[in-house]
Amino acid sequence: MKSTSHNPGPRVSSLTDLLRRRARQDPDRPAYTFLKDSSTTVSITRGQLDRRARAVAARLSEQA
Repeated sequence: MKSTSHNPGPRVSSLTDLLRRRARQDPDRPAYTFLKDSSTTVSITRGQLDRRARAVAARLSEQA
């Protein structure tokens, strides 16, 4: 049996850092796919998710 090692890359300090890194590395890759109804799916890419999360964070910061 062949042994393989997985190199996860540099450590990240938080989930936010990990998601931002993945959005930069591969922004067009789907992050989530939702089932809209029995035959239709809707996806959001890593880049779209990152932009939306940053927009929400900015609004929350303004209200603080």
